[in-house]
Amino acid sequence: MQTQTYCIYSGKNINKTESSVEHIIPLSLGGSDDFIINVNRNLNSIAGSKIDGKMANDFLVKMNAIKNDFRGHSRKEPILKIKKAKIGDSPVSVHFKKSGLEMFDPIKKEYIKHPGSVEMQTSLDLEIRIKFISKVVLAAGYFIYGETFVKFADHNSLRKVVFSENLKNEKLKGIKFYDNLHPVKERDKGLHLLEVQHMKYLKGSSVTFILSNVNIIAHVGLGGIYIGTVNFKASTKMFPNDAEYRLGKVLVCKDGVLYQDSYWNSIYKMNKVLGIVEIDDSKLDI
Repeated sequence: MQTQTYCIYSGKNINKTESSVEHIIPLSLGGSDDFIINVNRNLNSIAGSKIDGKMANDFLVKMNAIKNDFRGHSRKEPILKIKKAKIGDSPVSVHFKKSGLEMFDPIKKEYIKHPGSVEMQTSLDLEIRIKFISKVVLAAGYFIYGETFVKFADHNSLRKVVFSENLKNEKLKGIKFYDNLHPVKERDKGLHLLEVQHMKYLKGSSVTFILSNVNIIAHVGLGGIYIGTVNFKASTKMFPNDAEYRLGKVLVCKDGVLYQDSYWNSIYKMNKVLGIVEIDDSKLDI
C-alpha cells in the first residue's frame, strides 16, 4: 500500500497522513470539488489563510463573488461587510449582498432605510493577486501535467512567491506577472486583450496554460473576470502538445463542475461564437 505522495507546495514526497485536500480555486471563488490535489497539511493551512482567505475578502474580488453567488463549504450567502463606515459622524456597518445594499446602525441596533450618503474605508493588498495567481498555477500545473510539470517547469519560482514573507526582497529571475490592477506593456497587450475576452467567454473561474517556446504563460480568472498572468520558464518541448493538450490547456469551473479543453480548441470555439471563424478548421494540423 502506497503511503507516500508528492506535494507540489513543498516540492517533496510526504507521508499521506501529513496531507490534506487543497481546492486549487476555493469554492468561495467559484472552484470545484473536482479541481483538487493533496498537499502538505501545514502548507495548505498557510496558503488558505494568507492567500485564499485574503483574496476572497479583497473588495473587488468579493463583489464579483457576490454577483456570481459563489458559496464556500458552509454554503452561506456571500456578504461583504465594511465596518469602517459612517453617515455624518455616526458609525454604520455596510453590508453588500446580492439582493442589495444594507446599512446597520450598531448604536440603535436597527437597519437604516434611507441613508443618503455614506463614507466607507477599505483597502487593497497589491501583492495578494501575485501570490494567488502563483498558488493556483503551481497547483494547477501539477494537476494537469503531473511529473512532467515537476521535471520540466520552474515550479521553484512559483513556490517561492507563494510562501514568501516579503516579496520585495525576493530575487526572482525568468518569471513575470501581470494582474488586473496594473497596466500592461505595449508588447503584451495583444495576448492580454485576448485573455480578457477569453475569460469573459469562459464565464467561470478558470486557469489557462499556453505553451510558448521556452515558457509557460498561465492566466487566472474568477467568475469570468481576468485576475492575472504569470510567465515562467519551462522546457515546453517535453510537454504534451496535441489532442486535448494542443497549444496548452484550459480548465474552467462552472456551477461546481470542472471542464477541460485544449487551449487551441477553447480559443477556436470562442472565435466561432464571436463570428470571427467562418470555416471549421478544428481538425486541421498546426
